[in-house]
Amino acid sequence: MNTLKPLLLATVCLPLFVACGDDGGGQPVADTSVAADTVDGDTAAPTDTGATDTGPTDATTADDTAQVTDTTPLPPAPTAETWCGQWADAWCGARTRCGLPGHVSEAACKRAELDACFQAALPGAVAAGALAFDAADAKTCVDTLRSMGCADLAEAVTTSLVAIPACGDAVTGLTAVGGDCALGTECVAGAFCDIGAACPGTCVAFAGIGDDCDPLTWCDFDSAACVGGECVAPPATVGAACSGRCAAPLACNGVTDTCVAPGLAGDPCGADGNVCVTGLTCFRPNTSATGTCSPLGGVGADCFSSGDCRAATSGETLACIGGACAVAPGAGQPCFEFSCSGAWCDTSAVPPTCVALPAAGSACGGGNACAVGAWCDAGTCAQRKGAGASCTSPAHCESGRCFGGACVATGAPPCGG
Repeated sequence: MNTLKPLLLATVCLPLFVACGDDGGGQPVADTSVAADTVDGDTAAPTDTGATDTGPTDATTADDTAQVTDTTPLPPAPTAETWCGQWADAWCGARTRCGLPGHVSEAACKRAELDACFQAALPGAVAAGALAFDAADAKTCVDTLRSMGCADLAEAVTTSLVAIPACGDAVTGLTAVGGDCALGTECVAGAFCDIGAACPGTCVAFAGIGDDCDPLTWCDFDSAACVGGECVAPPATVGAACSGRCAAPLACNGVTDTCVAPGLAGDPCGADGNVCVTGLTCFRPNTSATGTCSPLGGVGADCFSSGDCRAATSGETLACIGGACAVAPGAGQPCFEFSCSGAWCDTSAVPPTCVALPAAGSACGGGNACAVGAWCDAGTCAQRKGAGASCTSPAHCESGRCFGGACVATGAPPCGG
């Protein structure tokens, strides 16, 4: 069976659906509800970053001295037909207002959330009895995001998978294990939608605490991680003793061996054992043991290593050159620490030299790499396919989404409307 891995979002529970993409290794991923996010260190369920952009932001430690509430006129109460747009506006507006890391911009945040929400499929799924939509919870979710103080919001998203419980309760899956499903949230709690070679998919139960697990048998992300072939429950409260892992979004502080909330911009990290929230890096200038949680930088930003930099466009690579983020060398130039932008580093050359990534129809480059818009198919770069074309891997599709044997457009439901 073509097993599909679950797709998850970091930091907060998206209350509806999630989009699916390439996990980097050419493996398909399953459409699952994000009422349960991944637990820290669960290697059986890698997080996809395509749905939520964790790029640079002018993030500052949230505090209630900032603008506390959204003062724009209140929208009408959400309905199944308007829920996705209202959720995206409220969530992305709150993140921007409070300076929380996450998206490059509020507009990019809204595009990502709308693409992940599948608004066109929601009313039909509700009408068919596959989903329940709770208008009261939806309104509570939106109103709370608009009125919550920034310090409270920051604490919520760094200590709980479901920052606003009502947001996770707005949509509830009603399809029992064994039933047909087309969207992740159609399955009841404790199950996910496994979409194989054809649509519809099937609701499959997660393994529970104490059950065996492996890359094809997943633990319930709400409460467990796969450790040593068994589903275990990592500690899930701040201050709890830990040994290497805690339930996300908490992290295990390796100095104190206790679960802590990940740091926001300006918080200390590094030598004290603390880590930074997704979207920030632990910036340690001058090889200092102690660092500061900081946004990933664009061209010209201060950096200590290339991991402190993030490119703003696809196909571009940034590197830390002379203490500042800069575009890595391109084709024909010597590699910088084996890094190239829009090219691959030919280490057989003296010195190692950047070589342009081959386009469709050419032999694949180093590491089976091809130019943007192409993938390596048995040694030859092939053009990625548009929506509706046949596929067996997300790598075959322009959108990076392959369901039921066909490429699916960004934002479209995995198995149609």
